[in-house]
Amino acid sequence: MNSGRGAGMARRLAVIGVLAILAALVPATALAGPSENETLSQAAAVDDQSSWQSGATANAADVAAAYPADCIGVSDYPHLSEHNPGYVAAQVRTECRVQRGWMYARGKLYRDRWYGPQLLSTASSSTKWTYGKVRAIPSWKCYGAGKYTYRIYGYHEVDDWYKYSSNSNTLWC
Repeated sequence: MNSGRGAGMARRLAVIGVLAILAALVPATALAGPSENETLSQAAAVDDQSSWQSGATANAADVAAAYPADCIGVSDYPHLSEHNPGYVAAQVRTECRVQRGWMYARGKLYRDRWYGPQLLSTASSSTKWTYGKVRAIPSWKCYGAGKYTYRIYGYHEVDDWYKYSSNSNTLWC
């Protein structure tokens, strides 16, 4: 009877090992953006946690070539909220100086744990035919949580362009 338990444990460990290898490979493939054939709405619908956790950001030269020159996409530092004491918050902004057909911002707030990132909050905002900015502000009640590193991962769209951004900060709550 015990040999069956031992074999079952060996199988579990083998499966865990395979999953760990796959998890190590996924962030590298998640850095690739949508294909040319993928529509804007499909790109917005993609909610691949691995791409958010890997902080998928292009280098400055790629962003300058791909993102509209009059627009920016920024993830601000996570911080203790002055508007809602006891909360940690972070702002994701997509801003343009000229009128655009579509602007979108989505932010996901995580904190680092011993077992990996923990998703705390998600927020998004969009607008059509406007200029200015859209903001997404995910927040989480952290009162008494202790010291953690919080990370914000932002996704920005302007018309048919998109970009990722990220930022982090260690805070005591």
